[in-house]
Amino acid sequence: IGNVERETWPKSTSKSLSRDEQERFVNAIFRTKSTKDKAIACLLRYTGIKIGECVSLDIDDIYITAHTGRITVKDGRVVPLNTVARRAVVQWLIDRHKKFGDTEERALFLNPQGNRLSTVGVDLIVRKIGHKAHLNLSAQVLRDTCLSNLVRNGNDLLLVAQIGGHRTNETTRKYSSDRAFYAHQTMEGL
Repeated sequence: IGNVERETWPKSTSKSLSRDEQERFVNAIFRTKSTKDKAIACLLRYTGIKIGECVSLDIDDIYITAHTGRITVKDGRVVPLNTVARRAVVQWLIDRHKKFGDTEERALFLNPQGNRLSTVGVDLIVRKIGHKAHLNLSAQVLRDTCLSNLVRNGNDLLLVAQIGGHRTNETTRKYSSDRAFYAHQTMEGL
């Protein structure tokens, strides 16, 4: 057998939602009755955290005041919460306490048995809300959308890398390549 060169696969590009798709998804979030589902969808949509980071969140990782809020993910990153995400998380915390009382379980998101919600459970929630918005999406699409929006809105790539938990600038740059696509998409819509 001779020398065989390893084939290199192209780096994946991010898949983010268009403005219209984002509006449809957010509308579907607010039509959802479950405060847990709303909180999960808002966190994934507005923080850019990974599905595993969402599942790993504990109550102690949340810090919310009347005017600010943040989450601390397991790698120590601190990610800000906007008003929409803060309100959704606060409402879930109220309902969580009503439903589960002073449980020993410290996980932020619990399944009906009172145990930590799994990644499969979070994925099903995201897909269910996406289905209501006529979108086939995943938590990764919500992450890509959040980080792409940060870049599109002119945020520094180092800040986006910090929020996204990226180890290399190359990972963050894929979101800036969406900028040209998004600008073209927006111009077509005029």
